[in-house]
Amino acid sequence: KVALENSEPVAKHNAYLASPVDESSHLHNFVEVLKGLTMLRSFLQLSIRNLFRKNRLFTAINISGLAIGLTSLFLIALFIYDEYSFDTYHRNADRIHRVVVDFKEEGNTINWARTSAPIGRYLTGAYPEVEEVVRLRKNTGTDLLSRDEIKFYEEKLFFADSTLFNVFDFSLSSGNPAKALTDKNSIVITEALAKKYFASEDPIGKTLRLNNLIDLKITGILNEIPTNSHFVADAFITFSSLDESLGEKRLTHWGWMDHYTYVLLTKGSTPQQLEAKFPDLIKRNAPEWVSEKENLYLQPLKSIHLHSDLKDEITSNSHEGYSYILGTIALFILLMACVNFVNLSTATLTTRFKEISIQKILGAGKLHLTIYFWIESIMICTIALMTAFILTSLILPYFNLTAGKQLSIAGSLWLVAPALLVTMLIG
Repeated sequence: KVALENSEPVAKHNAYLASPVDESSHLHNFVEVLKGLTMLRSFLQLSIRNLFRKNRLFTAINISGLAIGLTSLFLIALFIYDEYSFDTYHRNADRIHRVVVDFKEEGNTINWARTSAPIGRYLTGAYPEVEEVVRLRKNTGTDLLSRDEIKFYEEKLFFADSTLFNVFDFSLSSGNPAKALTDKNSIVITEALAKKYFASEDPIGKTLRLNNLIDLKITGILNEIPTNSHFVADAFITFSSLDESLGEKRLTHWGWMDHYTYVLLTKGSTPQQLEAKFPDLIKRNAPEWVSEKENLYLQPLKSIHLHSDLKDEITSNSHEGYSYILGTIALFILLMACVNFVNLSTATLTTRFKEISIQKILGAGKLHLTIYFWIESIMICTIALMTAFILTSLILPYFNLTAGKQLSIAGSLWLVAPALLVTMLIG
């Protein structure tokens, strides 16, 4: 009885296929399309009846397993995509490199992420391969910023050359990037910092006091730096302000490794061309002992987050191995869900032999049955996909807390097309 009920739509469809059609008529193609749509409607009715009436438990188990597998895949895909997107938003990211140092001392070699201040100064305008140079410095620990009685210790204050905005694509919502860091004792701050010290007041032109030593004039409001950066700043202070706090001697000493130096290469230049000239730079400008102890080389900006583990990195970097491990785990979970899906689907076939046999008797061919079962699989996978997106949205805030990320589904629309492709392949 069940087999006959499930086969009734197919019988009607096959009877419809047998109806005479005037092939010379211009309506022939239209009729063929209608026949195809009728077949699909019949198979859809059969699939819904089978999945949600006859085999509800089977359907629920399959959807749950696939949804969990897809959710794991989506979360880890978002994580891996973010890991490989670090610093790629800069338009000239491929031409930006960080100068790093191998320092030899007493038979040991220290691999420094930082360099001495003179290196950046002497690189500027020295070679045709160098378009721009910017130096950054971050004091150890925190710095005290104050405005009258409002005082906070800040962790993300950087000193920077006026060329900062020529090298990196950091933007200002207020102020002129070309002039923001040219005057001594000037500072650009984020909107969050502006609200912290000035509430609703316009901070431009006002001052903040640094470590109870220097008054800094606010010359710009910095737009929030993307989190997929190997360093994130709340404020940039003009580099010349260091004269008062550090003194000229330290800023000209080749042995103080406390600055980060970035170089924007000219178009067509290669890192190897500039690296070959570093010995000449040291020989012409540095004391004799420097050439014996220091070896400079360039590190691509986009490789820092995943491939750099030098002494005194600005922030702790990640490792590419994490992405491989997590990706393998996600694929294994999805594979197990697919195996479970196949096993359950195969197991239920034994209860459907009569239905399949009657469909064959009524005229259903191999292609019809293939389409029928394919529609069932795609329906299960589509529902699992929608469930997975809902689960991903719900779990993502907790995942971000664990991973230290700020991932979001809304900002990752690129995921939709691969997700649909994976779902079709599983089906």
